[in-house]
This record gives sequence, C-alpha cells and structure tokens, in this order.
Amino acid sequence: NLKYSLYPQKRGCYQIGPTFLSSGALLGIGKDTHKEIPANSLIVYPRIVNLESLGLPSQSMFGSIREKNPIYEDPSRTFGKRNFTSTDSLRKVDWKASAALGNLQVKLFEASKTLELAIYLDLNFKSYETMHHYDQTELAIVTAASVANWGVKRKHAIGLITNGEDPFKADTPLTPLIPRKGNAQLMILLEIL
Repeated sequence: NLKYSLYPQKRGCYQIGPTFLSSGALLGIGKDTHKEIPANSLIVYPRIVNLESLGLPSQSMFGSIREKNPIYEDPSRTFGKRNFTSTDSLRKVDWKASAALGNLQVKLFEASKTLELAIYLDLNFKSYETMHHYDQTELAIVTAASVANWGVKRKHAIGLITNGEDPFKADTPLTPLIPRKGNAQLMILLEIL
C-alpha cells in the first residue's frame, strides 16, 4: 500500500495521475509486473472564512425581515396580545392571559418568510484592476463561498449566478444555480466556484 497526503494551496480542479507502477524481485527472479492507474480529478474548494474577517461584521447581514402582506402567520413568533373578536379562531386564544385578565385574549403572531439567497459573482476581467486581477477575483470567490456557507448554516436557500466560464467547456457560460436548501446545494456551489 502506498499512501500520499496532498495539501492543496489553491482552489481548482487538478488531475492526479496517471500512475505507473512496476515491481519485481530483488535478484531478478520471477516476473516483473507493471500496472497503470488512470488519472483522477481532485476538486479543491475555495477557502471559507468568517464574515467578520471579510469586514462584514453583522451576524444578520440582511436585517430583520418582516412580511408586510402576511399570508401565513408564524406561531413560533408571538409579539403581543389583543382582545378576542368574533372573527378570531379559538386556536389563537391565550388561555392563561384570558384567565388573568378576565376576558378572552388572542395571541398576535408575526408573519415570516424564508430567505432565498442569490449570490451574484462578477468575474468579468474588466471589472477588476489589471494589476490585482488574480487577488481580487480570489477574494470575490472566497467571499461568495463564505456567504453561501453562512446561508446554509442558517437554513436559507442559496443560489449562484456568475458570468464565469467552465474551464472544461471553453466559451460556455455557467448555468445559474437556482436557490435550494441544504449541504448538497453548498457542495455544488463550491464545486462551481
């Protein structure tokens, strides 16, 4: 068994191999064997950093989001009580508060919605200074990967739209990645980056 540890320093897709193995007896007794192991590809994801280290100090970069036109109320987000009216459902009655005040009280719920996070990444050569093009595009890619990771940790749907090109399909723009939730979506996004 041969074991090699690789410590990639740069994101990208690398070809490992092909590998050629030859073996034989020390004194030349017996038959030499040769084996070829075909090439494999290795994808190195971009680095993911804390948003604070990118100069994005807020834990909630998008502010507090409230739906102005509620369709569904979120029963886990109460923000007050009011007197019962005939149009209210009995499921909304706060029985403890009603008993304490002596008249029926109804819980008020905030409407909430799930964030869909679309990351727009401009990789156009003209958008960056020529002298610092490589460093600035790498920082943009690290930022996109870090924001995507932030979104997945908070259970948001994430997507990616970029004008970058697939290095394996020359002159082919990348298809937009529509927002979806979960770690599988993050892995696809990181592979694209």
